[in-house]
Amino acid sequence: MHIRDRWAHYSPEFKHDRLMDHHIGCGLATLEVAANSYIAVLGTPKYAAARLNFSQGFQGVASFAGPLIASRWFFRGANATKLDTVQW
Repeated sequence: MHIRDRWAHYSPEFKHDRLMDHHIGCGLATLEVAANSYIAVLGTPKYAAARLNFSQGFQGVASFAGPLIASRWFFRGANATKLDTVQW
């Protein structure tokens, strides 16, 4: 039995979580493809590659800074130890 099958056995939501991860991944991939095409046609074709590299460079910075900024704004005061304000 594979470890993935054991998790599915113990957690009824495991298959649902994997499905949701798949949907989120497909949405993000679609968004990135659309954004890359849009960035490529924004200006002159000569600098399309430079614009794409510049915009892609912010992804790493944002993935690092995003949680820091969110923790600074969402987890303050009484919410420092609770997830009530960020749960859906």
